[in-house]
Amino acid sequence: MKHIRFLVLFISILTTGCFISDSLMNDFKQINVSLEKSNKFIRLRNGEAMYAVLHKADKQTYLRADTLAKLNAETCDYIDSLKSSMERYDPKGDNINIPHEFLVNTFKGIWLQQKIANVYTYAHAIMPNSGKVVSKDTLEYELHLTTVDTAWTRKYFGSIPTTVAICSLSKTENNCLKLEEKVLAYLKKGTINKLT
Repeated sequence: MKHIRFLVLFISILTTGCFISDSLMNDFKQINVSLEKSNKFIRLRNGEAMYAVLHKADKQTYLRADTLAKLNAETCDYIDSLKSSMERYDPKGDNINIPHEFLVNTFKGIWLQQKIANVYTYAHAIMPNSGKVVSKDTLEYELHLTTVDTAWTRKYFGSIPTTVAICSLSKTENNCLKLEEKVLAYLKKGTINKLT
């Protein structure tokens, strides 16, 4: 439910400009706390799923899962480092120049987009129907955009306050973790089917 609230708030920021009231800023901070808790929980759950795949899968399946886990861990760690850096430069979180400077005007945004695209592309290479068009109403749509939209970082981080950018990065991290969870469930199911 809070993720839908994030989406509504984020769209309102993009369409109305960059002024954000203190109460709206606090809403983004609360949503970010919720997303951070969710991300930690999903990371733990993915670790458990990886352990299950490790002990029951053939070598090829395990290598696929391990490669995806490494790509995703690298991406999530990079996202976390970006969030920490932006928080250091803007502790209050209301500066609209920090996300732009960090993610639009430097290589950091290009690296972020590439890392997310790598996770998405690799995950869909494992899953069946990987060539299928991604619907706009799925959690994977934002990840899919990183593979096709060269202006992705400008659209998502061009004119928003630091707090909103950090929340958006947490949501992107959440989407990557959920995609990994989906792939691990698929691999685990395939492993169980091979054993029975």
